[in-house]
Amino acid sequence: MRAGEAVTGEYRIITKSGEMRWLRIYRRPVWDVQENRVVAYYGVAQDITERKQAEEALRASERFARSTLDGLSAHIAIVDETGAILAVNKAWRDFADANPPVAMNVCEGADYFQVCDGARGPSSEGAAEFVEGMRAVLAGRVELFEMEYSCHSPDEQRWFVGRVTPLSG
Repeated sequence: MRAGEAVTGEYRIITKSGEMRWLRIYRRPVWDVQENRVVAYYGVAQDITERKQAEEALRASERFARSTLDGLSAHIAIVDETGAILAVNKAWRDFADANPPVAMNVCEGADYFQVCDGARGPSSEGAAEFVEGMRAVLAGRVELFEMEYSCHSPDEQRWFVGRVTPLSG
């Protein structure tokens, strides 16, 4: 504040009654040009307790959703309408980690449509059909798409059932 700049901060306080509250405080020095110094401070305090409580409730909800998703043994990826992977669960991530090399990242941030569209090689059979089924569900043309496909490794023959369903919101 000595430089004449405003300062904003969030502070946790305890009221006289013992209640914990959050304040957002904005402070700005008032500069006297003739005296070339700060002569006063202007401040505004805003009670942001409800916002902080809502933020914590949202974080707790997100932790609950993540732990629920991670507790499932099925390999789950949540994909948006563009094919971007928004989230994967622990089973999905563990499978990806245990089965390198993966030509493309297939976790958060990856374009699942691009992964399927670019699939080549012996285990790529059905990739085009699967991604078309995903697109159909995401576009609302069908309610559900399910398909059995192979995903073999060098030392193991594996098949999966991919199931695509829409999530509201």
